[in-house]
Amino acid sequence: MLETKHINDFLSKSEVDEIVSAHVLYNKLLKEEYIKTDKHVHLVQFQTSGFWFLDDLDLDRSPKFEWDKVHTEYKIDDDWIMPDKKPEFLQFLQDIKPQLNVEDFHNHLFDLLNSKISEVVSDHGELYWCALYDIPYNFELHCDGRDVKRKRDPRPDNWDDLKYEDWHHEDNIQYTRQGLINLDVHDSHDGTCIFDQSFPYSMYVDFSKDMEEFPVLKKQKPKLKFAKGDSIERYGTEIAKFTHKEFDQDDHDYIMENCIDESVWPIEAGYGLSLEQILTFDTPGTMYSWDTTKFHKTRPFTEKFQMDEIRRRLTIAFTCGRFT
Repeated sequence: MLETKHINDFLSKSEVDEIVSAHVLYNKLLKEEYIKTDKHVHLVQFQTSGFWFLDDLDLDRSPKFEWDKVHTEYKIDDDWIMPDKKPEFLQFLQDIKPQLNVEDFHNHLFDLLNSKISEVVSDHGELYWCALYDIPYNFELHCDGRDVKRKRDPRPDNWDDLKYEDWHHEDNIQYTRQGLINLDVHDSHDGTCIFDQSFPYSMYVDFSKDMEEFPVLKKQKPKLKFAKGDSIERYGTEIAKFTHKEFDQDDHDYIMENCIDESVWPIEAGYGLSLEQILTFDTPGTMYSWDTTKFHKTRPFTEKFQMDEIRRRLTIAFTCGRFT
């Protein structure tokens, strides 16, 4: 298990300003040249390397830049929109090259982060993926890293019927660590809660809720949920260090210091888990990182955040790995 890191001034002010300026410019160009709207456009994700695929049977993940794998997600009013791969979006990326060459930005960002990460850790391999995130909702408690195959399919009638090849893929990569870098975060006490528990595949956990009651996922990705009534065993392994106990009240109070609405993450949702630490964003340029198998969640904030067009939570999210 890799050591959790929390490093202030990981990026300099000039490096932060340069990346934030690119994000602001891309948002402006997206709004004026592609969407052509007077409404507020919240750029939720700007990801220059292909990583998320709806069809996961033929994953082609790579740090290499490819125009048709640029991922953008934005919100207008209550609509969430992803224009990926649409001919008019790909043309837009070409049209804005004089103002912002996305390929050049991708290469600069990867070179910068690979260099900076190597200065503070030696256990990561290399940068595999990164994205600029300004996500306005509370992530459900989860772990990342290796995806299971056909993750959007229904659950099997019997988990024991699955064979290793039914769930395992991506043999070319060993995931190592992931993290976030503060670019422009409104609240310095905002951050990520890291738990002692871990699982070698990307999963969500809340043993207090039925499978279809997860607040963000709802009915999606049933194969990736540890829910009410489930065993902690799946895919040939089990949740490591599971306590089989209620979550500690003092730790829950600490997690919820930043959120007056305890329904956002009730103590029952932490059954079987224990808090390792809370990593806070502190100041722009702060980086924190943890083992990709560890369960973690956004430190809860109130729903008012989601309605605020000014308050920001702009970060670089990244994942590292070793290619085999």
